[in-house]
Amino acid sequence: MAYSGYALAPGSDPDDLIPIELILRASDPPRAPKGRFERWPVVSWTDTGLTRGDGMPIVTWEIEVLIPSEMLLLRHLCWWNDYYAPVKSANVIITTKDDDEVFRTYLAIGHWPEKLTYSRELGYYKNVEIEFTSLVEVVEE
Repeated sequence: MAYSGYALAPGSDPDDLIPIELILRASDPPRAPKGRFERWPVVSWTDTGLTRGDGMPIVTWEIEVLIPSEMLLLRHLCWWNDYYAPVKSANVIITTKDDDEVFRTYLAIGHWPEKLTYSRELGYYKNVEIEFTSLVEVVEE
């Protein structure tokens, strides 16, 4: 199976990265998230009329369909603490596309979604958005 390039793991070790298709396995073929990368999440106007970008990059992964077992696996993988309790945000490492459509690996803070929309009729969560903030690129030597 060829992987999309998207990957995720808790902590900061690139050797721990897991291709997202190994987590999102319900569809055939397994699907990758849609990523929205923002190099400068805050844009302001200067006195001269130019714009200036500020802040650390962020990326949002949108997963169209997420069945309950995949949601639990994602949650347990990265958003669970040493006391076996869920957390709202966690330090993670991800591989995602940047604004140049190039896959790069970043240390980030992963934020569990505020709202999850579950369809009882279909048996899955729809359009789940996971935000990763404070991205710092991991440069391998």
